[in-house]
Amino acid sequence: MINKEKLLNSLHSLRTVALSCRLHHLATAYPKTYFALVLAVALTGYGFLLLFPLLSIVAVTQLVEAANVAPFTVSTLSEVLVWVAVFIFSVAISHHILTVKFELPKGVVLPTAMAPKLFDLIENVEDGSFWHKLFRPKFNNVLLSEQFELGIQKTPVNGIPLWSKNTLVIGFPVMQTMTAYYFECALQRKLLQYCKGRNMLTNWIYQLRETWLLYPKAFSQRKLLGEQLIVWFFKWYAPVFQKLSLYTAQQEELAADTITLREINDSDLFKTIQNQLVGQYFFHKIYLPMFINRIKAKGEHPAKLNPYSVLPTVFRKTVDEHRSKQWLEELQKNPRNTGTPVPTFSQRMHNIGQSKIRLPKLEQQSAAEHYFGAHYPKAAQVMDNFWRHKISRQLKPRRKPSAAATALPNIRMKALAG
Repeated sequence: MINKEKLLNSLHSLRTVALSCRLHHLATAYPKTYFALVLAVALTGYGFLLLFPLLSIVAVTQLVEAANVAPFTVSTLSEVLVWVAVFIFSVAISHHILTVKFELPKGVVLPTAMAPKLFDLIENVEDGSFWHKLFRPKFNNVLLSEQFELGIQKTPVNGIPLWSKNTLVIGFPVMQTMTAYYFECALQRKLLQYCKGRNMLTNWIYQLRETWLLYPKAFSQRKLLGEQLIVWFFKWYAPVFQKLSLYTAQQEELAADTITLREINDSDLFKTIQNQLVGQYFFHKIYLPMFINRIKAKGEHPAKLNPYSVLPTVFRKTVDEHRSKQWLEELQKNPRNTGTPVPTFSQRMHNIGQSKIRLPKLEQQSAAEHYFGAHYPKAAQVMDNFWRHKISRQLKPRRKPSAAATALPNIRMKALAG
């Protein structure tokens, strides 16, 4: 008997692949047309948000004109009532847009006292270039995440994303699997990518991909009259823009590699990319599945697990030169990334003029151990607690977690810094 659900999933996957192939053809064969299309769709979000303030102005103009009409007839009264309704509705929606509050990224807010070396690195990583130091992004917060990520997340100040709060998000596993030097190179690359004055248009589109995704949740929390219209629009619009702008985002990542070559030599940048990819492969393909299996198959409770405290030790014991080369060769054979803004390993190699894998030397001390110093065990403990809480919440429907597992971890490290 045919499983309808599997059949529908297969058809959906085929449709996604077909659409991706068409977009890839458009992006490669007609790059200017593709970019113009992406730019037009990017501006659609702004157009929708600015529509309501514009309607308010138009309504006021029409009401003023109607007030000057003589004689005042039933037809004029009907027109006035319509424009009054339009004015009230558009003003209400405009108020919702201007007063909405967006959630900041989730993670552990890192105080300077916890990792002074890391904050010194953030401040001084671009001292060699006056231009980049002058125009680099300013951060409102530095956040430690349990995910394998390194990025800058922009949170709009209000519903029209013209001004944002910048949060530097550093994945703790990134620091635990990279050496101090290669982590510094990776951080420098990310800061250079977001510097003002370079590739401003593509970087703006790159940022908007994540910004528009914040809107459905932000506008659905207050449950105010009229906000459902905004929620509905962005639930449809944000995923469409994500898929459409995928290849622009990949070009932005390649441009970030290129601009980094002005500050870091090609050999060090290539080894940084390899170190990051090896760590990511290990974390997602081997390490996390091992802990999830211990919970689901063996029935171990998350409260008894310490994934981040033991990660560097397991990484050093598991990852050797042979495995690193094997994983990188596997990634090199991947012809095209269909769902991620990060280009393939082979694309990045070609972009920076590399043809052969040259493995980085993995040292005994990780970047996390180097930059946190004596505070490293406490930082690992906080991330363990953060992970346990998250996993326990995901398992709530299937099991009743203990009080230790459900307690919300302290998301600020100030208490630990002393």
